[in-house]
Amino acid sequence: MKRIALTGGIGSGKSLVGSMLTANGFAVIDMDSIVSLLYKDKGVRKRIVELFGSLDRGKIANQAFAHVEKKEALEQLLHPRALTELRKRLSRLKQEEFVFVEVPLLFEAGLEKEFDAVVTVFAPREKRLERLVRRGMSREDALKRMQFQLPEREKVKKADFTIDNSGSIKETRKQLEFVLKELTNNKAV
Repeated sequence: MKRIALTGGIGSGKSLVGSMLTANGFAVIDMDSIVSLLYKDKGVRKRIVELFGSLDRGKIANQAFAHVEKKEALEQLLHPRALTELRKRLSRLKQEEFVFVEVPLLFEAGLEKEFDAVVTVFAPREKRLERLVRRGMSREDALKRMQFQLPEREKVKKADFTIDNSGSIKETRKQLEFVLKELTNNKAV
């Protein structure tokens, strides 16, 4: 099995590409869904309330992106548990030729070594902001979150493959098809 990370900045279109992969029959694991499950764990919930005084994910995010020490404490709580769960899920998918994992903070968390290849989805900052505002996030909150992420140009430099999601869905799909062709033709990945 080849483990392929799918990453990109907030609003870049990782989930769109992930849904295209799923529609094409590929196994896709979403790290955000793993983190959502962790929020249901009693011990995790207790520690989050101690840190943030709430279990409201919006309030937690606002505090985490406003206070570096709270963000780091949250990451120390969630990242090891999320990685353990990811490894369990990957072991259950051993029979798959490729497993794609949506990892929003791949480089920031130093997880790139867990994967055989990295695909970075990117789009211009203004387009990403527009998407986030359309989803209901304030421009201020979107900018705060972007500030805590590695700049997209750095993610692109570190990637094995890139997908520019600034055009139409058809253009994004065409780029994904190219990446898939490269992955399947390059068994050394």
